[in-house]
Amino acid sequence: MSFKFTKFGVINALLSLIPIFPAWTLFPGMLIGMGLKNCIGDCVLSYKIVMLLSIFLIIGATGLYLLRIKKILIKEPKIIKRNFRLFSLFIYMVANTTAFIIILGPYLVCNGSSMSILACFYSGPIASVSIIILGFLIDFKIKVYPLEAFVT
Repeated sequence: MSFKFTKFGVINALLSLIPIFPAWTLFPGMLIGMGLKNCIGDCVLSYKIVMLLSIFLIIGATGLYLLRIKKILIKEPKIIKRNFRLFSLFIYMVANTTAFIIILGPYLVCNGSSMSILACFYSGPIASVSIIILGFLIDFKIKVYPLEAFVT
């Protein structure tokens, strides 16, 4: 079994451990949460919605990527690696937001805490593990359904 995507996932996970990276990737989710807070008027509910949307995005995007793997694998290796890196960045951002909200809880995300910065750096490695798991899932899918089975 070739662990090509798992290797890509490990490399991407190591790159994501650069200290500024976990904090930077939280901004989109937090901005969406603040926007929902302004629309809804309830901060805790808005971050619960962001957390649930993030979980559904992870599941949906991963499922879609696994369904489209046959179209992805017929491209050049350089393009496959670049596309997987961009997909990993998306999954990392969404997983990091989810982990951050779960670690702190929606109430502390809204009201702040002295532990918020620590939770930011703690959620990053958890999101990095999700990239490695994603790479392994893709390799497992390729092993179970080899490329020859996709070619018609």
